[in-house]
Amino acid sequence: MKKYLPFLILFALGLLVYANSLFGDFMQDDFALIVENEFLRSWGSVPEFFTNSVIRGSGYLSNLYRPVALMFYFVLYQVFELNVVGYHLFNILLHIVNACLVFCLFKRLKFVEMGAFLAAVLFLVHPTQVESVSYIAGLPDVLSSFFVILGLTIWAKADKWRDQVGVAMLFVLGLFTKESAIVLLPMIVVLSFYQKNWKERIWGFVLMSVVAGAYLVLKFVVLDFVLESGSNTYTENLGFRLIYFVNTIWDYLVILVWPVTLYFERIFDATIFGNYLDLISWKTMVGTMFV
Repeated sequence: MKKYLPFLILFALGLLVYANSLFGDFMQDDFALIVENEFLRSWGSVPEFFTNSVIRGSGYLSNLYRPVALMFYFVLYQVFELNVVGYHLFNILLHIVNACLVFCLFKRLKFVEMGAFLAAVLFLVHPTQVESVSYIAGLPDVLSSFFVILGLTIWAKADKWRDQVGVAMLFVLGLFTKESAIVLLPMIVVLSFYQKNWKERIWGFVLMSVVAGAYLVLKFVVLDFVLESGSNTYTENLGFRLIYFVNTIWDYLVILVWPVTLYFERIFDATIFGNYLDLISWKTMVGTMFV
């Protein structure tokens, strides 16, 4: 029983913390992703998940390619239709599973059990997680986190080639869930250097790099929805995107350490800058050093 106690506590704590979101109505992106998405209505539309943007089934334009996330929405719709409780419960349970994986990951990295447990609790209840877990449209965040954390947990003991291939498969699923899963590649590199076994996993790095390269080609060349979704300051200027990216790193670091004044969808008005170089500040320097 003692062996399973940390998992039972995480399960109970997760339900307690997020239970108040179970009956939250559909809002904002939920409508385009689920309520108005005709692709979720029949099995015949499943092939469309892999050739269209994530909200094309609702008649909207987007440059987001997330077929695995759509598959999960499809299954949830077949089971719950438009009953919000099912969607919220799935997000909550998956987030609890992710917290349990965090515990297992730190245990595999030889952390003491209490330290691993506290890390899992922090991951579970940190205020920055609320938006992804309680927001139905946040499923891609929670699901891609599952693939990434599970991949890291397996990689921590990936002594055999088949384990590394398995992580590469999880990498594919993560990328097809949300683009941010690309972080798994640099994370396994850091993890391997931390464990001092990177030489034994060099072919795993090569395989993961090939997967990342193939995904980028697929995303930006074969299935390029930029023209479909329209252009703006962010999509047209690579320099702006890079500087904006490193600027926001500081903001997120602050939120992680001091999670106050949190709110839904932080707005950044790029029109106030005459040139993207005007964005360069001390935040840019800090973000660049962190990267």
